Amino acid sequence: MNLKKFIYFFIIIFINIYSAKNSDDRSYEEIKKELTQIVSQELLAKEYANKYSKHIENKTRNHVKRRVFNESKNYVKNKVYNKNKPLMWKSLQNKVFVYKVPNLPFYSQPFMQKNILAVDLNLDFVDSSFGDSNNSQDLSVLLFGKSDLKLKDILLASKLMKENKIYWQPAPQAKPEIYYNPLHYYYILADQPLNFDASYEKQTVNLNLARHFHEGDITIGMQVPFVRRHNSIRLDSQISAADKETLRLAAYDPVQICPEDPAALPGPNFADRYGTLEKFLIDILDAKGIKYNTKETELGFGDLSLFVNAEFNWNKAERVFAGINFVVPTARSLDLSKFWDPELGNGGFLNLQAFGSVLFSHSRWNNPYMHASLNFGFPKRINSRVSTLISYDGVTPVAGDSINSILISPKQQIYARGADGVFTDEPDATARFFGDATKKIRITPGPKLSFKIGNIFERFLERKAFLDFYYNFGVKLKDCASDSITGYYTSILTNDTWSIENQIGASYNYQLDENFRFNLGVLYTFAGANVEELFRMNFNLSYEF
Repeated sequence: MNLKKFIYFFIIIFINIYSAKNSDDRSYEEIKKELTQIVSQELLAKEYANKYSKHIENKTRNHVKRRVFNESKNYVKNKVYNKNKPLMWKSLQNKVFVYKVPNLPFYSQPFMQKNILAVDLNLDFVDSSFGDSNNSQDLSVLLFGKSDLKLKDILLASKLMKENKIYWQPAPQAKPEIYYNPLHYYYILADQPLNFDASYEKQTVNLNLARHFHEGDITIGMQVPFVRRHNSIRLDSQISAADKETLRLAAYDPVQICPEDPAALPGPNFADRYGTLEKFLIDILDAKGIKYNTKETELGFGDLSLFVNAEFNWNKAERVFAGINFVVPTARSLDLSKFWDPELGNGGFLNLQAFGSVLFSHSRWNNPYMHASLNFGFPKRINSRVSTLISYDGVTPVAGDSINSILISPKQQIYARGADGVFTDEPDATARFFGDATKKIRITPGPKLSFKIGNIFERFLERKAFLDFYYNFGVKLKDCASDSITGYYTSILTNDTWSIENQIGASYNYQLDENFRFNLGVLYTFAGANVEELFRMNFNLSYEF
């Protein structure tokens, strides 16, 4: 208890004693109440002063900081736009205006001069993806839309032979028809897994240009990307020892597989014809008109971006932006004759993106920002590789005749079984990229909502340097194949095209002077569903003039 409190309590006690002897009850109670109120108010005032002193201090500091920021910004505008707005602090006029630039897309970034020219380099590395249950998987699973790909999923003849709906014969006189199916490699390898190891590297150089209008409140700009992408894919599966032995017996000792016929004719020799599973795959793809290359590289333009944004004043925030961005599909179209042609754009769709950003400034270490965008893709007829739905009515061709006219069967004659081999609307492939045909399909991309939250640390190591940490969240709805094309399995194009994306990133931003600024950053997709596990390095240099 401090001295002042002690004196107050001493006075109250003294008055209590004195009043009890020399005053009536009413006078005593009034004095007691009055002094008690005085002491209580004093104690309460001190309590509130201690409680809110730091709050008041922070409010004052933030107010002064915001005023200095606005004064500095107005000083730059005076110079840039030849204005003569009065300034409160003339001492700011000879200093470089150092300001924060959050790690936002170029279309939402602030700058102070009339124009900005920026060169942006992204280095992307992807070799895996996340499945629809946030499970890690090879990138090929996301590409093909199937996690347990087997031979029968890409070669319908193999599936039908396994089901004894078609057959082959080693010689015209061989009977019964389906007796020899277990000797054929279509039958033996129908359930052979086809696991791939896929990855790509992409380098993107963005040339960004923007210009202020209406004294910096309106911005119009564009982004021109130049892209180099290198795809790598290889078959990672091997034929099991048991299946290798079955293939050997089929060619050299068929009685072991068909013991009912001591004079069984041998099946086709897989070892002599192909030798490896990869050579067999190449032959299947070649029959479908697809060129299988383990490595492909493409270089060219990406998709052009055109944007407009507006900056708004809000006394609770340092910067507020909102606008729209158009993504124009200027990248080359995919070559569907290639197994996995490198894609340089977004697939050929015109996109409209509405966005908004806000940056707060509270202290050196507390400068949060947020960015949200909603992306809509316009429908378009896209040339796509699709699976054909194949049916056989048991009549045409007749039993015993070749069925190769409606089924792809590389280097092998296969035959119809008539009424015993009827099948309806069987897709020639149940995985993307393996379809027999190419068709223009009208596709509507699912809308995507993205949200970013981050924080900037000012004066990190240097007075004009900033450290930025952020988190990205994105969710995309499923694409829609609008056309109903009879005879084709179009839903394969949109299976598992919905996605969830979680990313973290960091960047180091340094403002050299009032014209130059550079940025170094990294980005990593650490979780999600139906998305690539992306690692990105970013380098940016901008010049304002």
